[in-house]
Order: sequence, then C-alpha cells, then structure tokens
Amino acid sequence: MSIPEKSVGITSADIKSKLLSLGYSDAGVIPAEDFPEYDAALTTRKASFPSSAKMYDFLRGMAHMPVEAKSIIVATRAYTRYRVPDSLSGRFGKFYLFDGRLKHTKECAASLAFEAFMTENGLGVVKGSVPARLAAVRAGLGFFRENNFFYTEKDGSYVVIDTWLVDAAFDAETSDLTTAEKTSQKVCSDNCRACIKACPTGALDGPFSMDRGKCVAHFSFTGWAGIPGEELREGMGKWLYGCDACQDACPLNKGKMRGEEDFPGLKELEKKLDLENLLEMDSKTYISSVQPWFFYISEDEHWLWRVNVLRAMANSGNKQRYLDAIKGHLSDEDERVRALAEWAFHKLNT
Repeated sequence: MSIPEKSVGITSADIKSKLLSLGYSDAGVIPAEDFPEYDAALTTRKASFPSSAKMYDFLRGMAHMPVEAKSIIVATRAYTRYRVPDSLSGRFGKFYLFDGRLKHTKECAASLAFEAFMTENGLGVVKGSVPARLAAVRAGLGFFRENNFFYTEKDGSYVVIDTWLVDAAFDAETSDLTTAEKTSQKVCSDNCRACIKACPTGALDGPFSMDRGKCVAHFSFTGWAGIPGEELREGMGKWLYGCDACQDACPLNKGKMRGEEDFPGLKELEKKLDLENLLEMDSKTYISSVQPWFFYISEDEHWLWRVNVLRAMANSGNKQRYLDAIKGHLSDEDERVRALAEWAFHKLNT
C-alpha cells in the first residue's frame, strides 16, 4: 500500500538555511532512494575479505531506505578549529576527541535544535541509518578520495556528516554528477599512495578498498571482535581509540587542522587519559568519566581499554617506564588482558 505524500510548510531552502544558522558548514536534501552502490561495495568487500564478512553483513541494511522515508537531509560540519592536545596526538582519533554527539557540546545542541525545528513543522524525523558519506556525495557536498573518506575543499576529511530521514518529499539539491562519477573522479594523483602506505596494518590495501577486520580503529573500540592477532598488534602502534594514519598522511589534509580553540571538557579529561592512569583506572572512574566520552566501548568492556593500553605500552619501546606496569597484569583475572600483558612483557623484555 502506498503512503500518501505529506504536505509541509517549509522548503529544502528553509532546511538548509536552518542548518547553516545552527553552525553546520553545508547542507543538502536528496530523495530517500536506495543505495545500490553501497550494497554492491559491501558484496565486493565481503568477497575480497571473507574473514570480515560479519562486519559487512551488519552494515547492509543501510543500503535500503524504509518506505516511510521520502527525503534524506545531509549536513556537514568541520572539527578543524579544535586543538589536539600533544599527549593525545597519535593515540586518539580526532573525530572521537571532538565528538559532537556528546551532550555538553554545542554540536549536539545544534542537532537537537534542528530536529525540534523539523518536528515543529510537522515532519517525522529519524537521525542516521543511511550511508552518510555516499549521501553527502549524492547531495553534492564533497567527494571521495582513495582512502574511502569523504572530503570537502575547505576542511579535507576532518568533517562530520549528520543525516536525517524525513517523511516528506522536497525539491532535491543533488550534484550534477552521479555517485559513481563522483567516486571515480581523479581527485587523487595517479602516483599518490600516501594513505595506503601510511595504513599501519595494511587494512587499506588499495584505492577505495579496505579490510575492516584489519583496521586499527575497528579493533580499538569493537569489543566483540576480541583481541587483535599477534600479526596486527605491532602495526597498531600506540593508538588507543580510533586511528588517523591514512587521513593525516593525505596531502589534501595538510594544514587543515587549524587548532584555534579547545574542545569543551577535553583539557579536564586529558589527565585521565595517561597510559598508566587508564591501565589502573577503577571501574567507578571509568564509568563516570571515560566511558561516556568514548562510548563505543561499553561500560562492561573496561577490559578493552587495558588491552589497548598494554599494546600501546609495548609499542612505545619504553621498557624503563612501562615494564613493571605490564608485569602487574600478567596474572590479571581477565584472560584477554593476561594475553596482551604476556605479549607486551615479552616484547619489551627481549
């Protein structure tokens, strides 16, 4: 049974104007059509990387839009103005340090204000549930590069994409290029492989390709993936939550992080993110201060932080500073933590 079109009193131009007034960098509205290219890409990656099949199957539902959805609203915002504390650089992905989903941020307030605006104008709104990067390209807001990230001219790939499904149709503001054409544009030079060379575990193995099951970010915050195999641990380096290696190596990102202001609350949290503090942090402190910020790791996955920290300590090469701390977890009650402690102790002590 078809669902009748909903009539509303605002236009796509009103939507874009509202988003820009709330601090978003750019915005667009496109029809809520399926993403067959996303489905096809998942099929290709599943065939190329069968050990990661479970992860690709999990994402497949986003290729198909619910019948109630008539439009997708896409908005981008940059985090390039924020300052990366020296002690956290190379350990935490910038996207997660400056997470606009945190309730105390102006970015979160802007998202909620926009949703209230849409509801007040009679629209049903659901945030997310679409392939955000592809939706942003369809809307003409930017383009892809070979590391699979979405880019804008001004801020490179250091941008966040927010999407909303709504139950009313609007005049679309789409790119004059199809997604396939936009993806295949020669935005990367023929001889540039900077991002591929920079990927520390070889997850990014070619242009527009990646084995999610070898990605540093995936293992750093996905508890159900277990602990990384020994063949990946050294390559994961000192990253604790996320990874920026391929983005930071990209020539188009050079100089984009302006670092003009501090992200709210990060200075106060920084002291708790010292390796020794994270390794020995009690559950109460973890649940009250660290987990709400880095929420991909759940409250009952405190063990994963210890695993990540032990690996980072071992890969630091600093035996004098960290060997005793690692030794203290050789008898940890969690077998996953014990396994990393044994590996880390051996690595630093040989």
